[in-house]
This record gives sequence, structure tokens and C-alpha cells, in this order.
Amino acid sequence: MTTTATKVKDEPASTAETWSEILVVGAGFSGICAGIKLLEAGFSDFVIVERADDVGGTWRQNHYPGLEVDVPSIGYSYSFEHRVGWKGPWAPQPDVLKYAQNTARKYGLTSHLRYNKTVVEARFDDADNVWTTCFADGSVHRSRYVISGTGLTSTANWPKFEGIETFRGELVHTTEWPDDYDMSGKRIAIIGTGATCIQLAPELAKVAGKLSVFQRTPIWVSPKPGEDHEYSKPVRFLLDRVPGVQLTIRLIVMGLYAMLFHRAFTHYWQIKPVIHHLEKLGKANIAKVDNPEWRAALTPDYELGCKRPAWSNSYYPMFNRDNVELVTSSITKITEHGIVTADGVEHPIDVLICATGQQPFGKDTMPTFPTHGLDGKELRHFWDVNRHQGVKGIAVNGFPNFFLVFGPHGSFAGSIIAMIEIEVTNIVTALKVVRERGANRIEADPEAQRKDFEKNNRLARKGSILFQGNCATANTYYIDRHGDTPMARQTNQWLEWWRMKRLAKGDNMSAFNITKHSSPVPPRAARDRRTRVKVA
Repeated sequence: MTTTATKVKDEPASTAETWSEILVVGAGFSGICAGIKLLEAGFSDFVIVERADDVGGTWRQNHYPGLEVDVPSIGYSYSFEHRVGWKGPWAPQPDVLKYAQNTARKYGLTSHLRYNKTVVEARFDDADNVWTTCFADGSVHRSRYVISGTGLTSTANWPKFEGIETFRGELVHTTEWPDDYDMSGKRIAIIGTGATCIQLAPELAKVAGKLSVFQRTPIWVSPKPGEDHEYSKPVRFLLDRVPGVQLTIRLIVMGLYAMLFHRAFTHYWQIKPVIHHLEKLGKANIAKVDNPEWRAALTPDYELGCKRPAWSNSYYPMFNRDNVELVTSSITKITEHGIVTADGVEHPIDVLICATGQQPFGKDTMPTFPTHGLDGKELRHFWDVNRHQGVKGIAVNGFPNFFLVFGPHGSFAGSIIAMIEIEVTNIVTALKVVRERGANRIEADPEAQRKDFEKNNRLARKGSILFQGNCATANTYYIDRHGDTPMARQTNQWLEWWRMKRLAKGDNMSAFNITKHSSPVPPRAARDRRTRVKVA
């Protein structure tokens, strides 16, 4: 299907320990970027573990029909590796996955990758100043540092409807798409009407005997310029061959994109007229639905920007097909052969598709494995009690030498790839400073963490559309169970890029406590020491 990176043999399952200075968890865009930046900074003793059998992360895990980027393709690449050959303005999943695979291979990550390694626990050993990471196959890895690059969308969010386990048809979550299952002529139900459904449902409607879309909360779907269109040969020549053209367009497009959403999350009142204009475009898109009742039901009663934006020219026209229906009565239970709604109707189905997304900052999903820091403190429990807090989105007090990509308030307005690159660069810069100072421990400063947490929440409540706009009925995952917005840092990619450059010069490191552990034991030396004790 795609060109894959050359793979290293999987390590045999065993209880033997392996060692490296740095362990990177996850081989998606975050893990790939971490590996490249580590090599660039002179760190060669690291391992990247991946629970699947290939790189790509969410773009490997998700491969349902219709999947493509929802930001312009031209901005969906690392700044140091611009993609040549995007076929159109919205890259499909196979092209994005191929880009990830080729990049991992090109930058020499092959020998650092270990596949089919699912982390079940990470625990910090204060005496040895190392992290011990345990895997599902029984193996153990010890490292001085851990970088968690498992992302915001790596854990499926299964709905908890009564009786779902009794359903006897085909039960599917979109993150586990069954490529070998033929849905032609089937009675298909799709639950969840977010960004995934917007892309998937029109494709299902082409083959289904009947498609029932169960909607809890409608979503704003804006027109998608250039959907289903490929670049002409002259345009591709300009983008791929003429120096500076791609970069210039990338800066303009992503700059406008970042500015719009940055203002929505920081100075909502300044762009309120722009949002209302975009809502008019959204309503014009909804007007493509012939059924007036469905048209009304598909129109959100909250402002555009409260939920993740969606773009499509085919979603609303899909409801004009004879084999598609919109169901807005709430689901009460799942039976062996169908779905029962609050109006008492049982909808017979053959296939139940859960397009219910993932759980960013869910109670058990960030990170995706139990992580025990100083005094056995568990990170997810700490956040559950104390709310999601950290420093610069990459570190948390009480968890020395442990870094996250997209920790609390780690994402911001702009391209997801730009966010990853900035976060990873900050992590690697911190590691470089530790090395330059002859230290071996780095930890988020508690006072800096408190200030960072309070500042982001204060600014969000003061200027974000999520709190100042009409978002009460949006049911948005931007707001967590504590009523905070840990996904959104009140800034934009250009400001964060400037801050990253300052950090790279060694400035602004006061948010971290960098020390030399009193009894430094390098991971390999710790292994040798215990081996000698066992022999004796």
C-alpha cells in the first residue's frame, strides 16, 4: 500500500532488561520528530518503542474510508522536511502515512525503533535516578530519561451504552477499521458526528443499504475549498520545483489559520464578527439539505469555534440520498440486533460504527500508561486530584527526567506538526542544557508550574470563546472534566517559535530545576553493578 521504513526485528519477549540513556514512547509524528532532534543534538543512545508494527501513530492506526487531513496539506509537514508531491490541498491518509515512514527512514531512525512494545508502566527509581519501563511482553527497559510521545488521540473512546456488549452484528470503532469487512448493502448505524463522521459517513452512504446517522450534538461544517481536487501539473511544478514558493504559501496559509484560531482562544471579542461571517457560510452549507426538519436539527445552537472545526462539501448533500437518515432521538440502549432510542423506536442494524473519537486528557489516557514519579506519585491520579498542570506542556513537578509531548497546555493555535516540532525542540533543548551543565536530573519547578497553570486558566476564562462565547451546548472536548482547557495554551505558533529560540539559546530555563544527583548511576553502570552482585 505504501512504502514502509525498513524495520528492526522485534525483540523476543523476555524478562531481560535493556538499556539506553533516553527512551521515547510512541513512533508517531511526535516520536519521529523526537528521534530526529535527538540525533541532531548529538544524542545517539536512545530507543523509540512503538506498540504497533510500524511508524505513523494516528495515521497508521486510523485508515477508515475518506480519512484525510483537515488542515491544508502544505502545512502538514516538518519545517526541516517539506513534503514534495502532495497531490492536492487535502492529503489523504496513505500519503500522510507514507510521509511519516519515509521521514523516519531518511533521518536514520531505523536502528532506534522497536516495534510491538506496549508500555504497561513506567516508574522512577530515585536511588539510581533512572526510569524503569515495563512492557506487556514481560520485558523491562531502564533509562535516564523518558519522552512520552503517545499523543492526544491514541486511545479509542468507546461509548458506554447499555447493552453494547450484547450486539451480535459487526461492532466497529473507527480507530480499528476492518479493511476486510464488506459493508455493501448493510444497514449501518454511525454514532458520533464529529470530524471523523464528517469524512466517513459520505463514503459509507455510497455502499450502505441504509445509513442511520445518530446525532447527539450537531457540528459546524464549513465548505471545503478544493475537496476532491488534485493540483494541476503547473501548480505541482511551482510547489515542488521553484525555490521558496511552497514555503511562502505555507507561511501565509498557516499564518492565517493560526491567527484566526489564536484569536478565538485568546481575544474572542476581536474576531466575533469574523466568526459570525463564517457561521453564515456554515448555514449556507447546511442549506444543501432538502429536509427542513433535518436542516434545523443539523444547525448548531452554539458558536463556531467551540468544537474542533470541520470541513466538507459532501456531508450535508449526503442527507438527500434515499438510503440515509438522521436520528436525533437519544440512544437509550443497544440490543442484539439494533439501537433503541428515547422515542421507543428500535432501529434494526447490521453494523454499528462508533465514530466517537479519542479521549484527549481523559482520566486514563494521558499518558497511556501508569507513570509513577517521586514517592510513588502516579501522574494520572495527580492530575485527577490537582487538575492538569505542568510547565511549557512538557514537564510536571514530581516526575524528574520525564517529558511529554502535548502535556497540559502544550497545544496552541496552528499546525499540529508545528506544535509537535516546537514541543520536541524544547524537550531536546532542556536535555542539552542538562548535559552542558554536567547535571543528570531535570524537573519542573513547582512555583513555575503553579504560575503557568494559573496564567493559562486565567487567560482562557478572560478571552477564550470557550468561556466568553456561546459554548454551553457544544459538548466540547476542549474543556476537561475539571472545567479547564488543558489542550489549549493561550498563544500561537509564531510566539511559541520565538520562545523556543530563546530556550535554545539557554535563556528562560528558570521553569526547571536542573541538578546533579548525589549518587549518579548511569543506566548501563547500574546494570553492571547488579550483575556483579548476582554473580557474587
